[in-house]
Amino acid sequence: MATIAAFAACSGVSRDAGYQTVQQSVDRAIAPKISSADTATAAKTAILRDPLTADAAVRLAMANNPELLASFEEVGLARGDLVAAGVLPNPNFKGSVRWRDSSPGSNPELELTWDVMELLRRSKRRNVVHAEMNRVAYQVSDRALAFAADVRTSFYDYQAAEHVRRMRVEVLRAAQASADLSSRQRSSGNISELEKALEQSVYQDARLDLLRSEADAIAARTSLAGRLGLAAADTTWSVETELPELPAADPSADTLQATALQGRFDLMAAKTELDASRRDVSYQKSFRIPSLEIGVDAEREFEEEWAYGPVVHMAIPLFDRGQGGVDRAQARVRQAEHGVASLETRVRNDVRGSWERLSAARAIAEMYRDDVIPTKEKVVEESQRHYNYMLVGPMALLQAKRDEIEAYQKYIEAVRDYWTARAELERAVARPIEELE
Repeated sequence: MATIAAFAACSGVSRDAGYQTVQQSVDRAIAPKISSADTATAAKTAILRDPLTADAAVRLAMANNPELLASFEEVGLARGDLVAAGVLPNPNFKGSVRWRDSSPGSNPELELTWDVMELLRRSKRRNVVHAEMNRVAYQVSDRALAFAADVRTSFYDYQAAEHVRRMRVEVLRAAQASADLSSRQRSSGNISELEKALEQSVYQDARLDLLRSEADAIAARTSLAGRLGLAAADTTWSVETELPELPAADPSADTLQATALQGRFDLMAAKTELDASRRDVSYQKSFRIPSLEIGVDAEREFEEEWAYGPVVHMAIPLFDRGQGGVDRAQARVRQAEHGVASLETRVRNDVRGSWERLSAARAIAEMYRDDVIPTKEKVVEESQRHYNYMLVGPMALLQAKRDEIEAYQKYIEAVRDYWTARAELERAVARPIEELE
């Protein structure tokens, strides 16, 4: 991911430390791969040439959303801690000089020491911080995945809202034509005042429905634009007009659960935190000897020669032997172990719940597509035929048409709900579902 790689170029341990973990994780979990050419400007220009698909919307948002880009800096903060943990401790210098009132010359004394315990603890501390940086990287990856799911959800909401709005435009045109015809027919005495009023009522309802659908479409576009880092009023971008068709089948819940337990970033972050806590126990135990400084001391007694020798400074661990730090670290290990176990249960439940919602959404959409809409169309067709032969009144025909329109709108919403549930399931599994089908 180019954006992450750009951050990695900013400093020094390994120039992509932490960011590479995020890049690999996000590329594995999100279907539209972000190529190295996708800088924010290049991605925006290239992707907006055509109406957006869901995948293109995710690609654009990943390269162009300031809030998401800011979250990547958390990896940089953790990498800074890793840099600090890997730096050698500084030596300590001490110098003094004394003079006598009664004799010439001076008594300088110099001392240079190095804390050996800090040097020995360096690798332990670095291991702890490295595990902590990996935890942060997995957390950032999890946040990126959640963001991608939000983008897809907003995309499908806007797609469905636009679809309904276009449908309401066509309904209004038909209702207006019918109302105009009824006015002319009433003027010529071919229909009653009741029939004319009914047609006018249908036209007014159609106008209200269109106004509502336009407001819904504007709200959905604004929500999507915010995630894409674009202006809702900008007319240079649009989305594909039709929601995708339902896929032939979905993976089983067992397959999805197994995949999630292996690849969920929040679970990987929790396991990495457990690893960091275990390493921290070893690090805290090294404080049983708080400090041990060794070095060299040099002194000259006034006009005499310099005298040299080794020097040792050691904090005697009579009282503080790091007991508190060890106890805290061991408690964090136990806490992390419980957290991992709890999260594994939550992951299974998240996947199962998301899969159930997906299955329900599919069943509803398929029933509208295969049964309800064909039946409503047949009812309208038969009602029109009976009305032409004056076997039913205008109220029955109008109600049949309303039921057909309502069923079609509910079908659009059911397809939207399916794709929204699918986006939530991909978030729960941390893997594109099409890879598991």
